[in-house]
Amino acid sequence: MNLLGMDLTVGGESYSDVISSLQQKITFESNLKEPNSATVTLYKIQLEQYQKLEKKRVQKIALQAKCVSVFNPLKEEAAQMQNIIKTEQFDLGSSVETFVQNAPDMVKGQAGNAFSHEVSVMRNSVIEASGMCEAVT
Repeated sequence: MNLLGMDLTVGGESYSDVISSLQQKITFESNLKEPNSATVTLYKIQLEQYQKLEKKRVQKIALQAKCVSVFNPLKEEAAQMQNIIKTEQFDLGSSVETFVQNAPDMVKGQAGNAFSHEVSVMRNSVIEASGMCEAVT
């Protein structure tokens, strides 16, 4: 059922057996001594309909193959971007963590405490944003 990762059932069952049968019936009826033209015409109409259905089925399979060929490279690119984002998140988180740890030493007194608090808030927002990015990717 799989041909290069394609699910051939997407297009449905093949109509090739029905088409072959109708072609045989048309040939048989046409070769009779007294062919029934109404029957032959009906078989031809049915044959035409099944040929259209088969064409649509094959087009669906081709479209699926095209979608797969476009999707797979995009999927790989998305995985690479996800890895880059995770690395950047980790690097940013490490930088903020180092900055937060050194913040009280940078500014002494009351201003240092306020600054330290603001930096902690910033660190928490980076951690929260990191979680949201993780959920998105």
